[in-house]
Amino acid sequence: MTPFEFLFSLYGLLLGFSLVAVLGGLGRTLEAWVQPSEARGEGKPGFLSPLLGMFVMLDLLSFWNAAWFAR
Repeated sequence: MTPFEFLFSLYGLLLGFSLVAVLGGLGRTLEAWVQPSEARGEGKPGFLSPLLGMFVMLDLLSFWNAAWFAR
C-alpha cells in the first residue's frame, strides 16, 4: 500500500463519516418538516436548512474530488 492510498483511505473515511452526519441531520430536518412538534414550541423548519445541508454535502464531495486529482 502506497502512502497515498493509506492517507486517501483515511481521508475518505473521515469524509464518509461527515457525510453520514450531514445526512442524519437532513433526515431529522425532513422528519420535523413532516411532523412538526408544535407542543414544544418548535415550528416547521424553512427551506434554507435542507439547502444548507445539500451545500455542505457538495462541499465535502468537492474536497474528495480535489484530493483525488491532487494525487
